[in-house]
Amino acid sequence: MLKSRHQNSGISADANLCMQKDAQDWGGVYTSLPTAISALQETYPNPTRPLKLTAYFAASDNMIGKGGQKYFEQCWENANSHGQVEFEAKSVNDTDHDSITLVEKGCLEEVFGEVARLD
Repeated sequence: MLKSRHQNSGISADANLCMQKDAQDWGGVYTSLPTAISALQETYPNPTRPLKLTAYFAASDNMIGKGGQKYFEQCWENANSHGQVEFEAKSVNDTDHDSITLVEKGCLEEVFGEVARLD
């Protein structure tokens, strides 16, 4: 199999970041999760406060499955070796890959509520 720069086409930039692949979509700054975390913390009003990340996963996801969810969770847990991240994973009942963002499922309400509480 020939490997090329486009081998992962169709994979989102955040997934490529977790796999530590080409960071071109991120402006070339975030080449790994540890560097991304440090760069994001620098933009905080209080850079000593941990970066808070909540990931929402569908109860049943035919795109990433439980294996993809576990991989993503491990990427962030492994990247948090210096206590720089408060990572939380939430599973949303009665959802799939396409329905998790529906307003009635509650994820968006939680996300916008967190944004509203930012200093």
